[in-house]
Amino acid sequence: MAGALALVLGAGLGWMVISGHSKDLLAVAGLLALVAILSVPLGVMTQAFVFVSQAFPKAGKFVHGIPLDLGVVLSLVVLAKWGLTALVSQKYAHVRPRGAYPALVLVWLVWMAYELLAGVLHGAHFTIMVVEGSALGSAPLVGYWIASLPEALARRVLGISRGALLFIVGFVFIQALLHGQHTAISGLTVEAGGATGYQAIYGRNNATNVGLKMVATYQNGNLLGAYLALAAPLVMLIQDARWRVGAFGAVLLATILTLSRGAWFSVALSFLVLAVLSRKDRWAAYTLLAAAPLLELSSLVMGRLGHSFTTLSGRTAQYHVLWIALTHDLTIGKFLGWFVGWGLGGGPSMPGGGQLTNLDSSLAWLYVCSGLVGVALYVAMVWTAVRPALGNRVGCILAAGMCGALLFQMIDGQLFYVPTAWNFWLFVGLAVASTRFGAEQCTGPGSRRCASVR
Repeated sequence: MAGALALVLGAGLGWMVISGHSKDLLAVAGLLALVAILSVPLGVMTQAFVFVSQAFPKAGKFVHGIPLDLGVVLSLVVLAKWGLTALVSQKYAHVRPRGAYPALVLVWLVWMAYELLAGVLHGAHFTIMVVEGSALGSAPLVGYWIASLPEALARRVLGISRGALLFIVGFVFIQALLHGQHTAISGLTVEAGGATGYQAIYGRNNATNVGLKMVATYQNGNLLGAYLALAAPLVMLIQDARWRVGAFGAVLLATILTLSRGAWFSVALSFLVLAVLSRKDRWAAYTLLAAAPLLELSSLVMGRLGHSFTTLSGRTAQYHVLWIALTHDLTIGKFLGWFVGWGLGGGPSMPGGGQLTNLDSSLAWLYVCSGLVGVALYVAMVWTAVRPALGNRVGCILAAGMCGALLFQMIDGQLFYVPTAWNFWLFVGLAVASTRFGAEQCTGPGSRRCASVR
């Protein structure tokens, strides 16, 4: 039966080639590709998405000025298949997350729909609305999807995430050895149609006063730093003690090579929080504290810290501008904007005309888009998802990484980039799933169920 079907399809495609029906051929080829993708088991597709989203977040191309990444396509296909499978069949056993988290995700989606409408009414730029809406609106849904995975698949996803981290660290070292030359592959490590050359990439805020930021496959040193802040604590899950210590040192060195000061402090915070949550992993924080004075001997580190550090590279001035925009010409409408925001792509009016458009901080821009209500919803989703996970060691490790990532979100704008924003919510979903692992418990103030790890 399969052979006959292949013969018929082959004959049909051959006829289209001979007769010159190129458009029909492309349509059929696209349909066959979609059928082939949908025939792949859901678990395999999920694992492919998790690896691509973390290891090759910029694989894809620009379509009409909008980045269409492979991770986005995979996630949309998987989410569609996941939803259809859950509706029509019980073949795929998924677990509905408990507590307030699912309800808050639903409220968030409704709120983002409102903010999209507000952005349209405010005349926001279409491309900006699409990019921000994709990142903000769908990312928590990715977290819900990962949270609903069966335990065995969730464990594999956790292992793949650890593997992706080690892959990225290795790529950083290769890039450093080659001084960034010949490491940008169009369509794989950077979007096709965007900046692919050595000068182009290192002209995009990756050149510093002491050298070039290593970007791995993230195209930007700060985006790479944000990922390392999120994922670095995963090295604590390596079973062999020698490999664990070696991987910890490699992650720290890769973080330094990003030359991203936000990454340095965020990764440090991740391990310091982990020391509070898990007694077994305190050695990492002690090592950091002991090594910190030695960094003063590094001209690279000290030169980077001393450059525009008091102004956070202009970010403190941006907060001042935000305050001026929020308080200038205060009307009832602007006062309401404090609570409900100005919509996706929107912003408060500025003195002299125009609207606020330049903010590096993700959380500050989230406030502009969605107001205090949106920020409160965002924090509530993260807290309700992570809080139950603080009773096990895997949950503590994931939560520590999220604390570092949240610090970086206060500094930089990676929350508005797809799929890098989805990595954060992928880890949120894993934290929810970890409550079913039944693994060793952590020790800390997070849960009454915590027990000592000796």
